[in-house]
Amino acid sequence: MINATITGHLGRDPEQKDGGPVVIAVASNHGPKDRRLTTWVRVALWGKQGETALAHLRKGDRVAVAALLYLREWESDGKSGKVLEADGKAWEFGGGKEAKQEAPVRREVVRDDDLPF
Repeated sequence: MINATITGHLGRDPEQKDGGPVVIAVASNHGPKDRRLTTWVRVALWGKQGETALAHLRKGDRVAVAALLYLREWESDGKSGKVLEADGKAWEFGGGKEAKQEAPVRREVVRDDDLPF
């Protein structure tokens, strides 16, 4: 398996079926604008990581996920293929230079002599 950090946007809300892992689909765009490619990675989040993701992540959110990658082969209705999947070990909102930036917090210095008491 390969350790990787996957950074991108969620293509749909996190899902959990039959008490299994919480699954997120992360999309990352790359390449020149006229030939932009999108790579999708299906990430399984287990335990507390999955519960937290299910409660807080939504479609379109930007995330960074530390994960172990693997390639899974599939076959259905006479067709076959391969899909890149990952077991997530940790995740966080944002990540990378394209992450949304919050407005700066206004901070004021208060001195003892400024207090009314």
